[in-house]
Amino acid sequence: MMSLGSPDPNPFTPDFGQPPPLLVGRDALLARLGRSLATGPRDPGFTTLLLGPRGSGKTALLDAVAQSAAEAGWVVISVDSGTPGIADRIGHVLDRLEAPGAMGLEADTRGREVVGLRFLGAAVQWAPSPQPSSTLDVRHRLAALADRAEAHGAGVLLCVDEIHAGDRTELRRLGDDIQHITKRESRPLAFMGAGLGELRHGLLSDQKMTFLQRCARDDVGLLAPEMIAPGLRAPVEAAGGRISDGAVRAASAAGPMLPFRLQVVGRKMWDMAGAPGGDIDETTAVECLQLADADMAEKVYEPAWHDMTEAGQRFMAALADLGGSGRARDIAERLGLGRKVFGDTRRRLIHGGYVTMDDGGRIRSTELLPADRVAEFVRQDDLAGLGWDTESAPGRRRAVRPRCGKAMSRVDGRCILPEDHSGGCRSRR
Repeated sequence: MMSLGSPDPNPFTPDFGQPPPLLVGRDALLARLGRSLATGPRDPGFTTLLLGPRGSGKTALLDAVAQSAAEAGWVVISVDSGTPGIADRIGHVLDRLEAPGAMGLEADTRGREVVGLRFLGAAVQWAPSPQPSSTLDVRHRLAALADRAEAHGAGVLLCVDEIHAGDRTELRRLGDDIQHITKRESRPLAFMGAGLGELRHGLLSDQKMTFLQRCARDDVGLLAPEMIAPGLRAPVEAAGGRISDGAVRAASAAGPMLPFRLQVVGRKMWDMAGAPGGDIDETTAVECLQLADADMAEKVYEPAWHDMTEAGQRFMAALADLGGSGRARDIAERLGLGRKVFGDTRRRLIHGGYVTMDDGGRIRSTELLPADRVAEFVRQDDLAGLGWDTESAPGRRRAVRPRCGKAMSRVDGRCILPEDHSGGCRSRR
């Protein structure tokens, strides 16, 4: 029979959606978002999108903003758009907020038509609307909630995660509602959304998605090398462990680094050293940096590769054949793509965080999908019979022409024609 043991003292949390022990490298962004919430609807950052690759800590940032707002007495509604039904999920939260005696709502003991909302120690009271809320739609219920919060010096923060996976029609409706409440009517309903950088070429390219297009955008990317040291040392020492300067230098030399990888490395170092009893030394750090690759491959590299468009895979394969760094002209020659298709693919990969471009015009692969991993994926695909012609034209498949993939808002789909087609796009729907 299983028995519960002692809690794990390891302070690191390499799991998507889990808050890290220390949110390093994001102080300036959090301060800016805090000022935006304090300023109100007239501040562009009052409605913000956090964009970044897998493992960059978007959800952790979203949670940090939500917690700060709640501690300031704001009403916080946190949902995701990973599956259809976002309006229903918001409605369910509103049901709990509006129901006396539920989720911290209490009827006033003096018998008046007043209820109190308590959220993380903050108290707000208001008189409920004489009209039952169930007869109102989400837009009017959010507007009423914002009015009540404003009357007591607070506001409402709506946090929506996984924006990139959202249903277009639902997000258009939600965006129009927030646009009316926040921008047109200047009510204190703030919006913070989080999603992958590919949003720029998906939802944000939809001409009907005007609200999301007008939101302020903050890129959540890799941690700079100087952020690695405090991200490791502070959690280790706070948990009673010890880490050597050599171990910190070895980890910092591996940067820039995804926050997810930092958590993976930290957790492995703690366990391998037997901390807090054993010290984390340089040898342990170097070994754990190598061991972290398996976790990165499963959680980051493989999903990134398989979610990538055909043109994106070809681009990355050509870049990997050049050793992970090359001039645009050299990559274009290997791909045999026209200027427009090549430029569009390069922009998608930059926005997705897969490549960077330096001042000299050289394109480099990032930690999100390293060149050696791309080469391995190409080899695996070739063994599976998918036909990578790596000898005559690195990065080019023999039999499959990449598709256009342009978003088609009217049918909520993407174009299935070849990427270099002329004329209008077409969809299966």
